[in-house]
Amino acid sequence: MGSFPLPALPQRKPYSSLREFLATLSDLGDVAEITREVDTHLEIGAIIRRSHENFGPVPVFSSIRDHAGYRVVGAPLSYSSLPKARMARIAMTLGLDPTTPGTEIVQILAKTTKLPPIPPVIVEDGPVHENILLGDQVDLLNPDGKQTNWSIARDMILDKKHMTGVIAPYQHSRKIFEMWRKIGKPMPFSLVQGAEPASFSAGAMPLSDGIDEAGFLRLPAQAEIVVEGHVSLTRRAPEGPMGEFHGYISNRIIEKPVYEISAIIHRNNPLLPVTSAGKLVDEDHTITGVSASAMVLETLRDHGLPVTSASAPPETEQQLLTISVPRDWYQKIELSADDFVRKIVATAKSIHGTQRYTRVLVCDDDIELFNHRDMIGAWNTRCHPGTSRIRLDGQPINPAIPFYPEITEQFQKFLADPEHATWRFSGTIEALKYLRPVGWDPQRLSDFAHNFPEDLQKKVVEQWVE
Repeated sequence: MGSFPLPALPQRKPYSSLREFLATLSDLGDVAEITREVDTHLEIGAIIRRSHENFGPVPVFSSIRDHAGYRVVGAPLSYSSLPKARMARIAMTLGLDPTTPGTEIVQILAKTTKLPPIPPVIVEDGPVHENILLGDQVDLLNPDGKQTNWSIARDMILDKKHMTGVIAPYQHSRKIFEMWRKIGKPMPFSLVQGAEPASFSAGAMPLSDGIDEAGFLRLPAQAEIVVEGHVSLTRRAPEGPMGEFHGYISNRIIEKPVYEISAIIHRNNPLLPVTSAGKLVDEDHTITGVSASAMVLETLRDHGLPVTSASAPPETEQQLLTISVPRDWYQKIELSADDFVRKIVATAKSIHGTQRYTRVLVCDDDIELFNHRDMIGAWNTRCHPGTSRIRLDGQPINPAIPFYPEITEQFQKFLADPEHATWRFSGTIEALKYLRPVGWDPQRLSDFAHNFPEDLQKKVVEQWVE
């Protein structure tokens, strides 16, 4: 088809600040400046939630009641308002063109797992130090000094000097917390708001245990706001309720560790990036899905499995993982189709960070994983009602998923008594085999890309008028 109606952007390095990123989004028409006064009590959240659900531009609030000088940016990495580039914001955080398709973003991120780490440039000062409100700076390393963990987390404000939040048992932050518990000292933390946009992908990527994710980086110099302190080993406070990645809000209020704040630093006129989590599509689905897919893809390749691509479609609310394989997969590995699918699923689910996925779909790579029409077509033409569904028991499960009530109960016990309750949650998942049978009549797809000569395709594309 004709050229996409967006300004041409040069290939570039990832954005060095949130402000630089927003300026480019604004040039693309994907930012809505909201200058009327808004309230932090529900109103800002409601506007952001509506933006999530309606493919709205990024709302930037500059007049916030009782908070002069502060700004809020909503849904910065949700789906874009650009109708033919919904993944534009995710692509741009990595320095890619906004029209880069999701499959290519996953492939590029997967390759980064094999690149040598780039040490950070340490500077004595930075914009984030323009305002220092409280306390002393703290060290952000493990007790043994070997690892800094970056992750995306949520925290709830209790009062001026305290927050509370989840430290999930299956995440690296919990393992580090337990290291501090063993030596009887509170865990230091740094809550970074508005760092370089690429850091979101780094924080969401389920890297292996023991990898230092920041090169002992104290804090990003270009961050907008940083809150520092320690997580108490003994104090707990009620947290929630909050909209979850699956689109529901639990009425249960659970006590979780208290974060004790010792310092707050921020830039002049800081920007606070905010999501209003819940029903699809928001950052819970876009950031985590792309980063986890990249890690799954590279891990499957490391295990010698013939795979082409991977995706966790944002519309499936982080519960469906899709993996494509070459049509001749059976010539590359001596397994039956069922065993091949089981091998893929078991390997994918062994990766830290894949607990959310309760269904794993394996299909031929002529199916475009980010194309909903392709996926629905595959369901109708390649999913056999009697033989394409494979049950797998004892698989890692995220206890927040609502249709596992027995696992949710286990999780509540863990939160109430984390030192003694089990933190390994497992249950039944489903593998979906969308593979054409070996020996099937080699029919070609009756579509534009496969059913017309390439020179004719090129002519049609060049002459096409939207």
